[in-house]
Amino acid sequence: MELSKLTRRSFNKVAAFSSAVLSLGALSSGLKEAKAAPVQIKNAEQDETKIIKTNCRACIFNCGVLAHVRNGRVVKLEGNPEYPMTKGSMCAKGLSGLNALYHPNRNKYPMIRVGERGENKWKRISWDEAIDTIAKKLMETREKYGAESVFCSTGGGGNPAFRSIARFCNIFGTPNWYEPGCAQCYLPRTLAYGIMYGGPSTSIADESALEIYVPNTPMKSFVCWGTDPSYSCPAGGGRALAELRARGVKSVSIDPRFTPDAAKADVWLPIRPGTDVALMLTWINYIIEHKLYDQDIVMHWTNLPYLVNTKTKMFLRPNEIVEGGNPKDYVVWDTKTGSPKVMPYPWDDNLSPALEGTFEYKGQQYKTGFTLLKEQAA
Repeated sequence: MELSKLTRRSFNKVAAFSSAVLSLGALSSGLKEAKAAPVQIKNAEQDETKIIKTNCRACIFNCGVLAHVRNGRVVKLEGNPEYPMTKGSMCAKGLSGLNALYHPNRNKYPMIRVGERGENKWKRISWDEAIDTIAKKLMETREKYGAESVFCSTGGGGNPAFRSIARFCNIFGTPNWYEPGCAQCYLPRTLAYGIMYGGPSTSIADESALEIYVPNTPMKSFVCWGTDPSYSCPAGGGRALAELRARGVKSVSIDPRFTPDAAKADVWLPIRPGTDVALMLTWINYIIEHKLYDQDIVMHWTNLPYLVNTKTKMFLRPNEIVEGGNPKDYVVWDTKTGSPKVMPYPWDDNLSPALEGTFEYKGQQYKTGFTLLKEQAA
């Protein structure tokens, strides 16, 4: 044993063993001397398990993980109770990360084909050689066929590099990139929600809804509309909603299915499929009638004050009333002057826009977006 690896525990083992040997030597003085076998004492530090704090990357939720490492090998994964979003919970996919880490077919280093396609003949190369080979082929392809001939993709499921792939494509000059989880799941809902409602995604798995994981967030109620976090969200989603209910936050589940979250909800609305819009308009109508909306947000951060052509259903644009208007701006009805005025984005304190009303300008009828919404909801 090397002295540099001698520990108190191993020293005690040696001392105990030496005492035993001396005792046996005294008892066996009359016996035939036998050749002693070499004693091998295992370093106790090799069997010590270290806990490494890390995160699971099996999806976008990034659950906190405690990795148990023994002799340089991960032997167990469990949730980290200190992680605020998951508090020790992990799903089956995350817990099975050991299978992916130590799978015999996992790629550990670059390989290059040495035979014909389909022969499955490969040899190992260095990372520098791999990068140089790829870079050379990319530039040759770009020069010969154009940048758009290159298509890029990466693995889905919360890949931390998917934004980098898009950035690379922007710099290289190709619009062709695809990330399975992002393209099928994240981007459609994020972009659709932004286009329709002007805000971020409401998914409780994404960074736009982190407030549900903060204990002191003021909240009286939440609505699960066509979603069931206990089924369809990462491990921390269902737990977060359960904790909100435990704090007294009321919940509504709008879903034809009697899901686990519907079973725990204060109100379950099992509407018929295809009637969501009718229910939305009903709620909007009630909110407008009882003036439950935030006037400041509606005026400053929505398109409801803007004038709409009742014939074309299109917004009145600045170039229709002034020459060379900024296409980023819109038009409101100014109550001070009783006329349409261009509203510089995002606001102009010199104007006093009307939120509701029907107006005539150059023989054409215009209504505010709020008025049209109110009429449709009614």
